[in-house]
Amino acid sequence: MKWCVLFLALLQSLGCFCFPAPKTSPIVTKGLEAALSHFNTRLAGTHLHRAITASLTKVIPIGLNNYDLLYTFVTKETMCLKSSGQDAQTCALNPMLFLVSGGH
Repeated sequence: MKWCVLFLALLQSLGCFCFPAPKTSPIVTKGLEAALSHFNTRLAGTHLHRAITASLTKVIPIGLNNYDLLYTFVTKETMCLKSSGQDAQTCALNPMLFLVSGGH
């Protein structure tokens, strides 16, 4: 499993150098969703933010079959309120606001 995650990180870094990006594994996708959820809860404001671009920057093994995934992402505010309970990735983007960078 450790080698699989490290290989995925290698493929992700190659995707940044103009090679076709591989399909992401469900673990990486769930990790990004968790990072964005954490980002939205910590960010002041009333609207959800949605990832515009995201990349896996580092994979740190922290135990047997446990990894810390570090992401870098850029978000933009959506039209959905935080209290709506909707998924930020399905909300329409607010065309009037600037981009916000974040990482986890």
